[in-house]
Amino acid sequence: MTTPLRQQILLQSLASYDRDGVTVVSLRGELDFCSLSCPAGLPRRHKAAGAARSVADLTGLAFIDCACLTVLVRHCKDTRSQGGSFALAGPHDAVHRILALTGLLTWFDVHDTVEEAISRTAIQRSPDLPAIPPGRGDDGASRSGTLMDA
Repeated sequence: MTTPLRQQILLQSLASYDRDGVTVVSLRGELDFCSLSCPAGLPRRHKAAGAARSVADLTGLAFIDCACLTVLVRHCKDTRSQGGSFALAGPHDAVHRILALTGLLTWFDVHDTVEEAISRTAIQRSPDLPAIPPGRGDDGASRSGTLMDA
């Protein structure tokens, strides 16, 4: 059961605003299976704003697990299939590493800054980008599968 304090912490991990017609959702702290409601709120906020273009600001995110990454992948696929664009901005340290290890660093549109992501979200990518072969990641390490099939 989620306590009121836990709910407050979860809500603080997700903030959104509009900038030049692009919905920017800032993810902060550590997002894992226990805090799955945070990134799961991303599609609702995106659709509520009627945005065809969105950016997830990861500059304040210290950690993200595969369950939360799956939510981002699904959101990205849904957005792209409706002709919109979705980008990630500012992943660093552990977040950058998990994106690289899962093969998502090259699958998502990833930018160093929010400003760069906003200016480039008009460039749309196909929702059916080829998945990275399940045997190898970008670093050559063996993997059993990818999150792109989410």
